[in-house]
Amino acid sequence: MYLETNQSTRFYRLFFGLLRFVNERYIVNDDPLFGTYDITDPRRAKEVIDVLWDDAGIINEYLRENPDGLPFVDQETVSAFRHHITGQFVLYDIDGEYSVFIAGPHVFGVSGLACEINELVDRETLPGFVSTTLIPYDGKIVYDTIIEQMSIQFGEGMREIFRGEYDKAVKNEGVITDVRRFISIAREYAMQPKESAEVSNEGLPIPGSDEFKGELEKRLQIDMKAFSIRADMEQRYESLLFGDEAGYLFDVYGDAAEEMQPFGEMQWEQHKNKIRTDAVNGFCIKDHNNTSLYHVLKNQRVRELKYALKGYGIPGVSKLKKDEMIKLLIGKIGNEGFIKNIVLTANEELLGLLTAIAKNGYVKYPAPEAIEVFIKYPRLTIFMCIYKEPGHYIFRAPDELIWHIQKYMAPEMVRKYSLYGTVASYAAALANLYGMVHIGDFAKIYNAQNDEKLGEDELLKIILELIAEDLCQDIIDVRNRAVVTLELAQDIEYMGYIEERHRLIEMFPMPEEKLLDYADPYYYEETDEAKLLYAYIKKELSPYHDDDDNFIEAAAFLDDLHEYARRDIAMDGILGLIEEYGFPLEESEIPTFIGLVYSVMNDSRKWANNGWTPNELYEKERLGQEAAKEKNPLDNVISLAQKRAAKTGRNDPCPCGSGKKYKNCCGKNLN
Repeated sequence: MYLETNQSTRFYRLFFGLLRFVNERYIVNDDPLFGTYDITDPRRAKEVIDVLWDDAGIINEYLRENPDGLPFVDQETVSAFRHHITGQFVLYDIDGEYSVFIAGPHVFGVSGLACEINELVDRETLPGFVSTTLIPYDGKIVYDTIIEQMSIQFGEGMREIFRGEYDKAVKNEGVITDVRRFISIAREYAMQPKESAEVSNEGLPIPGSDEFKGELEKRLQIDMKAFSIRADMEQRYESLLFGDEAGYLFDVYGDAAEEMQPFGEMQWEQHKNKIRTDAVNGFCIKDHNNTSLYHVLKNQRVRELKYALKGYGIPGVSKLKKDEMIKLLIGKIGNEGFIKNIVLTANEELLGLLTAIAKNGYVKYPAPEAIEVFIKYPRLTIFMCIYKEPGHYIFRAPDELIWHIQKYMAPEMVRKYSLYGTVASYAAALANLYGMVHIGDFAKIYNAQNDEKLGEDELLKIILELIAEDLCQDIIDVRNRAVVTLELAQDIEYMGYIEERHRLIEMFPMPEEKLLDYADPYYYEETDEAKLLYAYIKKELSPYHDDDDNFIEAAAFLDDLHEYARRDIAMDGILGLIEEYGFPLEESEIPTFIGLVYSVMNDSRKWANNGWTPNELYEKERLGQEAAKEKNPLDNVISLAQKRAAKTGRNDPCPCGSGKKYKNCCGKNLN
């Protein structure tokens, strides 16, 4: 079904008049004929449409100025466009009286504009995901001239899931075609924060059964109890650090080391030690007279410089020349902030290394110990002047760093920054876990876990000083005596939403021994689902099957997915992430992959849940409901009736909605 000719002509006249106003206000499209509805291709309007829905408040400006001289009835029609739903939908059916769009718990019946919707999409991929904006128009639900279809084709497993979602939604409230009901739902979506306002599909079931996990574990040939994502990543990163030969040996022989094939365990250790020794030797400097940071970096290969720059989040490093890379790194490393950050997070062993360098200018290690130190602290050691002597290695600080090391290794500075480092770790951990935490709760948690007690104002002072000195890795900020993530600090609306949610949900009681793990912004708990998804991407989906980078692809996707999960990004955002990575999904793989993604998300900690995972929160609420059922159910009924009686007069309409007077309805029963 689609609009009649006079209806569609009027729609395009009104909608493109609005777009013309948006374009003139923001200068999105320089076409002088843009907005002339009878010649403008709707696809060329996409950028302007995106600007409109980013801030639908511009509709009010358009109506106030009324540049097109619209009569009152047309103004009312345009005003209704404010009540829209933008996001990802499941386009379920296109052959009936209207096209069926599924959005979470709702099913909408949508009309075409100048033609049937089935003429605009590839029916071979249906049911499937589409991106659009639904708006009310002339008593019908229509779309904003643009429907983008996602090129993912689902198999029978996912189609069965969509059928179940459709049947459940229709049973609950039918197919929504009534504009008044649509506007009510659109208002609900508008109340959500920006990151969560898009349509989600929370009702999708998850293949998280023991049987599902067991079969996938066998297929991927991993031992869930012994397997660790981080251990696997560390081994792979070591192979990258130690060069192509090491990468080959790790890939071919590493997994077989326990089985003594093809090397025995002793032979394997000898090969691994040789690789490590050769790698450290590659960083050694022959000219003992030149101790500048430039000389250290000039001695390194381009690959090491690239990885160092990527660690600082600098984009486009592959296009830089070696001297350009060195210049950027000197700017990042050759200042006191670099050493100050290292002192903040240093353990006793690393503090000992820095203390020796501050005193003597260098530190000398026997060969085996030097290699272990080099591997454990590459953030510092790869920027040291390393000299090889018979049986020993010498680590000397470059000229640009020695003064800073001496300054921050003075006893009073070590004490200060040891305390500051502890506070910084708690601030980062609490902000990453909960999104925001009031300084009162911060102080309770900190003082319960540390011998040196600090008051709220003392903690605030330290945190503000850390922020001012740029020692929080751009992770945290302070708003209204609350420590918040930088992302929330920059989005007041979203921060208000999180704050409101925290008033409703108590903080998740994270055990003391696990809390500081969250100081790492990329940390997440390694659930069975996360392990399976990592292994699945690495072995089944990575486009780099013959390259060491396949594990990087899997690890990076897990990092991004957990980041999306804790920020409660909606379903279309997740699917966009999958498209961005370009995984070569076969139709038969989609149910397994999507199921694993949802399993991981439901076991991920969310800011909006005050640190609880969706599964934990569901179980918590379920137990609470069961406990409530054990009470006398009449207690709540009587309390409610008495409350109504206190507010409702005998001759007033009954609040139950029956239409009778209170004295002849619920009031009569109460008496």
